[in-house]
Amino acid sequence: MFKKIPYFTKNFFSVTIPSIIIFVLFFEFVVFRIILPASDMPYRSVITSPEDVVRRAYIHGMYDKGVYRKGEIKAHYNINKEGWNSNKEYIEQKSDKIRIAVIGDYHVEALHVDVDKSFAEVLESVINKEIGDKVDVYRFGFYGAPLSQYLQMMRYVKKKYNPDVIIISISHNNFVESIKGFGVEPGDFLKFTKKDGFWREVKPRLNAYVPNPVRRALKHSSIARYILYNLEINRSIYVLRGIFNNKNFKMSVDIDEMTANLDNIRGLCYNIFSKYKETLGLDTKFLLVMDGDRETIYKGNDPKKEKLYALNMIAYDTAEKLSIPFIDLNDIFIADYKNNKKQFNFKYDKHWNERWHFLAGSAVVKFLLDHRWCSYGIR
Repeated sequence: MFKKIPYFTKNFFSVTIPSIIIFVLFFEFVVFRIILPASDMPYRSVITSPEDVVRRAYIHGMYDKGVYRKGEIKAHYNINKEGWNSNKEYIEQKSDKIRIAVIGDYHVEALHVDVDKSFAEVLESVINKEIGDKVDVYRFGFYGAPLSQYLQMMRYVKKKYNPDVIIISISHNNFVESIKGFGVEPGDFLKFTKKDGFWREVKPRLNAYVPNPVRRALKHSSIARYILYNLEINRSIYVLRGIFNNKNFKMSVDIDEMTANLDNIRGLCYNIFSKYKETLGLDTKFLLVMDGDRETIYKGNDPKKEKLYALNMIAYDTAEKLSIPFIDLNDIFIADYKNNKKQFNFKYDKHWNERWHFLAGSAVVKFLLDHRWCSYGIR
């Protein structure tokens, strides 16, 4: 005789499992593709040579084009064949145009705004309207890159594209994360460590980042992408951990950690800025641009009275000692917010919105025109 199947077991296989499958499929193909579309996200590259730099992996048809979504953000990106978020393909051969390279982290990668609205594109568009179609701007940005990694990127850019002008955009969290042991990344960024009183380079490890096949497979799932990118679950855990540990964060900087490391930051900043100049030589113009303290500006307070401003002063003083032109965006943001009361970042995601990119790009254009850096005489 056949043993009678318990009602619960029979019900589980005939009703519960099919219901779960239908539920998952509904969220996969309806909710997170139509109602609440999941964000796209390009792949991270793997560095395979000492001169290589972390960028996006260009894989045709595999998130080389897409829409980054989070809260109110719906921004179109385009990864070119060199692995950078840009509508143009980069060529090594110089044309008769002045070539400007912009290096930075998420300021420059700018996945949060449409690919044609980043400050590099604003810079190119505005300056070409002023002087005619005489300038090409290439941008090299990657999320999380610190000051130290900008040196690695600069060496790559100088050797491969030999621009007439290089502009580096600095964020407040770029400083301490240049020190080995600070920041979270797989080991493929250039870092520095202090040994016997001297700052020494810690080279990026080849193949340090190995794509997780499971995570790559999950990228094809709208449910997984919504959790990872729209909700940014990893960042949420990081923020909650900081709150639980009573961390005093401002502009993505742990203020207590920054204060404890100011002497190291000052010395390292001088070391890195000196290496920037050494890398570029005398034939490439060089400009530094640093973000403002937006949170303080919105409150109507003076950013220069905040602890965070120590980083702006370190960057400014170091640049002045080395005769590197420097733009502090604080004054520009203060004036604009006083007149327009429009914020420079998204409400639910504190990254930079189109207004930030427009103001930063316009400030750089003004500097370049005032100093005649886009005249053919600079060559």
